[in-house]
Amino acid sequence: MKHILVLLLLSTSLMFLGCEKDQLESPKASVEGDKLTNKKNREARMGPGFSWELETTNHNVPAEYNDTGTSRQYYLKGSQSYTRTITLKVTKTSATTPDSLKFHVYEPLHSCIILSSVSASMGTATYKTWGEHHSGFYYEYKGYEWKIPVSTMNSSPIGTTATFVFTARSPHGISGSCIEGSVTAKMNFPANIPSSYNFWDGDYMPFLINPSI
Repeated sequence: MKHILVLLLLSTSLMFLGCEKDQLESPKASVEGDKLTNKKNREARMGPGFSWELETTNHNVPAEYNDTGTSRQYYLKGSQSYTRTITLKVTKTSATTPDSLKFHVYEPLHSCIILSSVSASMGTATYKTWGEHHSGFYYEYKGYEWKIPVSTMNSSPIGTTATFVFTARSPHGISGSCIEGSVTAKMNFPANIPSSYNFWDGDYMPFLINPSI
């Protein structure tokens, strides 16, 4: 009888320890889950003294984009004349004093998407076309060169933002091979930081033309 009682007490103790271990380990599982979730959080692109990010209205509303699993394609809707308003937001992140501050907002030269300037909170934006060499190939682009007054940003506190608002539009909806497009933002000065064309980096935004919504 004593042996049975000892066994029962031992079994109960082991069950209690097992439950306690599960309770102690559950926060770890939650943390790991948070880490996996955070991998899909979009972040601003970082450069010397500044960060920049492309934003659009309702950017986290699922009805506004096609989720490909690795990216998001924001709809250019037929009900909105195939037009979407986008903002390039530049934020001062450290007390640097560059000689110039310049960004490009662009797309491939022969893209069927048209970019149009709306406004800049400071500085000037000029439409232009240009070409660049990458890995032995020559690529042509069209878009805006946005120059921000360095005198204003250098004297401003960390956290100061400047915005350039523009639109992306498909003038004929879906036409031939024109079913999708994209826009990219890159820093030119004080450093030349090209995009890796990854949506989650914050400097690249793909589009999908959708006439049914």
